[in-house]
Amino acid sequence: MFTENVSFKVSERDRMLITVIVERAILEGLYRRTNARELSMDITAVHANGCPLDLPKLAVARISDFSHDLVGINAYIDCRTGGLKNGFSPRAARHDV
Repeated sequence: MFTENVSFKVSERDRMLITVIVERAILEGLYRRTNARELSMDITAVHANGCPLDLPKLAVARISDFSHDLVGINAYIDCRTGGLKNGFSPRAARHDV
């Protein structure tokens, strides 16, 4: 469960892209629909709290890169900060910010 210090503030465009990413993850069989809200929150928290993602790139990434990022975000998210632990870096991380 996330702490109250974690931000979920993203633009409407980013929120729509996150929805596309979550839907793809379900279609690819990486997550079940019952986990869609949790996955959406994880992606949003990471994106808004120190590891901005190139969401358009992630949405169309090769399945190996796509699954690497989503499974890694799920495994390494710090629910106290929304950041990522243990040096995990998504392949779709933005490095221009």
